[in-house]
Amino acid sequence: MLLFCSAFIQNNSFKIIQKHQSFKVDNLGNIYFVNNDEVIKYNQQGKLINRYSNLQLGNITTLDVTNPLKMIVYYKDFQQIVFIDNQLSTNSDIINLEELGFEQTDLVCTSVNNSFWIFDKRNSELIRFNEQSKIVNRTGNLNLIFNKKITPNYLVEQNGYVYLNCFDSGINVFDIYGTFSKTIGIKSLTQFQISNEFLLYQKDSVLISYNTKLFNETQQKFNKIPTQVQYKNGLQYLGFNDTLLVKPI
Repeated sequence: MLLFCSAFIQNNSFKIIQKHQSFKVDNLGNIYFVNNDEVIKYNQQGKLINRYSNLQLGNITTLDVTNPLKMIVYYKDFQQIVFIDNQLSTNSDIINLEELGFEQTDLVCTSVNNSFWIFDKRNSELIRFNEQSKIVNRTGNLNLIFNKKITPNYLVEQNGYVYLNCFDSGINVFDIYGTFSKTIGIKSLTQFQISNEFLLYQKDSVLISYNTKLFNETQQKFNKIPTQVQYKNGLQYLGFNDTLLVKPI
C-alpha cells in the first residue's frame, strides 16, 4: 500500500513526511522507516528509493541496518529472519528459528562476517550464528551468570562489542565471542545508540550523551519531544511518528 511521503530541503536541513513506528540510519546516511509490515528506504538527500514488505510474515519486529548490504528484518511472531540488500531485495533464504530449535527468540541483531545474534528467552542465552546458521558462540544461561532472572528488551552489536539492554538493571556488554565484559548501570532504557565511546539515549525531552570512558555526560533539551533520535555523520535525525527532521549538528 502506498503512503503519502515527501521531503522538503532548506538550509542544509530537510524534512521527510512518512508515517512510521521507528527508523534507522545506515553508515552511508540512507534512512529506513519501519511502518507495520513495510520498510521504506530514502537516500541521504531525502529521496524515496524503494520499499520492502512480506505480507505473509506480518508486522516487522526488528530492522538492523548495521550492514547496509545485508540487513536483518526480524518477524518475532513467526520467529523468522529475512536478509535484504541495499535495493531492499531478499538476498538469502529465510531463516526459521523454530526449525533451528529456538522457539522463544525475543531479540535478533547483526554481527560481523554476515553472522547474527539471538537472545533465546527459554535458556536466557545469547547465541551467535555464522552465515550458514551454525552456532559459533554462546554465553550460557545468563540468569545463572548474573544470579537473577533477566528480561532484555534491546540487542545491538557495535565496534566489536554486543550490548544487551535490560530495562531494570542496565546494559550488559559482551565481546563478540560472548564473554561478559561489564554492565553499564543506566536503567529504564528501551533503545540507545553507540557512537565510538559515547552512549546516546533519550529521557523525555532530553538527549543524553554518556562517555563510557570518562563516565561523564552532556545533555541537550528538545523544544518538541521526538519519538526517536539518531546521530550519524554529523547529522541529527528527529522522528515524530509521521515526520523525520534531518539537520546538521
